[in-house]
Amino acid sequence: ETDGLDQPAVGDVYKRQLKPRADGGMLREITPRPQQAGNPYKPMLATVVETIQETGNIKTLRVVLDDPEQMANFTYEPGQVGQLSVFGAGESTFVINTPPSQKEYLQFSVMQAGEVTSAIHRLSPGDKVGVRAPLGNFFPYNDWKGKNIFFVGGGIGMAPIRTIMLHVLEHKADYGKVSLLYGARSPRDMAFSYELEGWLANPDLDCALHRQSLRRLAAQGGSDPQRADRAEPQPGQLRGRALRPADHDQVHPAGPGKTGLPAREHRDHAGKAHEVRYRHLWPLQHRQPLC
Repeated sequence: ETDGLDQPAVGDVYKRQLKPRADGGMLREITPRPQQAGNPYKPMLATVVETIQETGNIKTLRVVLDDPEQMANFTYEPGQVGQLSVFGAGESTFVINTPPSQKEYLQFSVMQAGEVTSAIHRLSPGDKVGVRAPLGNFFPYNDWKGKNIFFVGGGIGMAPIRTIMLHVLEHKADYGKVSLLYGARSPRDMAFSYELEGWLANPDLDCALHRQSLRRLAAQGGSDPQRADRAEPQPGQLRGRALRPADHDQVHPAGPGKTGLPAREHRDHAGKAHEVRYRHLWPLQHRQPLC
């Protein structure tokens, strides 16, 4: 019994194909993922070239590998992570939140929560760190081709969303409508605020923001607050990836019967593993209906 895997001829490599099993299930094709060359337990030396204080407790670091050849040959998939180490303090895991097309530096966004993350927050340009990457799995973006994609992110959960969203937008011709719902407990907790104006202006991205966040953006010289529309995402081909759904329960709860949004379930790309309910996500601001 091979569970749908083709038996290879002698000396051949297994060729994994999507084939129905006897129970009606379907095997997912196994895609090789990039891995660190050499000893995966030995950190690559890197230098911090820039830091950005995103919020009161979230800091972004941009690092460059000290070995030019390692930096030039570094590849990864959207959603893969790296172990970032501060010598003498320890190491911790963070998503690489730049798209793979970004070759000038690796970007990590870190929420201060303990000893290692506090040490990372004290880093400045010129400091040395260790990087073990890429590690882990990645978003199955090939399965999403031809589909509408609805991203939901908030707070530090926006870091992995940013990675895959920018990758999808770079290959927009392969996908349907791309939408983003972005909120946080308060406007001060919105990471990547310096990119919001560009996201709102991007014709390929239907971006919905927390009302106060958009007003804050306007106060900083960005877009004027627009009319708040009630949008009900529709099922069908819509696919979404939701991270940290608890954050989104805090986006202006308006009370029962006042939202115009049903408690509709939206599941992740597999349609099984994760659920998030829209609980009174009113008011929202966006340029046009989400779906």
